[in-house]
Amino acid sequence: MSTKAEIYTLVTSILDGNEMETTLFSALLDISQALRENARNWVYLRKEDATGSVSPGNTYTTQHSLPTDFRKWYSRTPIVLVDSSGNVAARLSEVPIQEKETYKSDNKFYCDYANGKLYICGNYGQALTIKQYYQSKGTLVSADDSNEWIFPSEYHKILAFDVAVMYKLGVDYDIINNSQGDNNAGVANRLFLAMTDWDGQLAESALNGVDYSQYPSSNFTSTSGSLRNLM
Repeated sequence: MSTKAEIYTLVTSILDGNEMETTLFSALLDISQALRENARNWVYLRKEDATGSVSPGNTYTTQHSLPTDFRKWYSRTPIVLVDSSGNVAARLSEVPIQEKETYKSDNKFYCDYANGKLYICGNYGQALTIKQYYQSKGTLVSADDSNEWIFPSEYHKILAFDVAVMYKLGVDYDIINNSQGDNNAGVANRLFLAMTDWDGQLAESALNGVDYSQYPSSNFTSTSGSLRNLM
């Protein structure tokens, strides 16, 4: 695995021994992590949270919590309500917060993202578990020298090359660094292409057993992504 400290060491090597100021390094590392994690709807980052529940007394204004590592939804019906036996009672799709009164009696949900809150519309005559299916965000690598990126270790070096590219093409720009930065960007983007191919294979594998005639709402189409050049 590659920790923040190990990524810094690799960046120093890529920069021919030039040790980057640590505050700048952390900032560029944050940018790289954010860009890469938001580049597509990664199957690898999908998670389930089943800590919440609804009861017959709940209304469309009852607050529930989004997971602390929530980034975004990835399907049309990311909220599933199940009974104590695990049977699906309802699959919910999202509506805008300003439309909550319009859909207050329907199988819908809305969110207050800034405050991490989820609201369930509809009326349910029994206690149900709220299952949230979402894309998570990884721990911020820059927060501690021992932190590691959430992705498999073979892809961690992409962060080091990203940081080196941003440094060479921005902070320490000159003609020579421009050429070196372009070469480093090429390495990073080839590695990113390998990541997207691997994640796409995970997406295809997950769909092999789905019977769409039986579960038409099981629509996980947000698996595609395109290679984005960092620079």
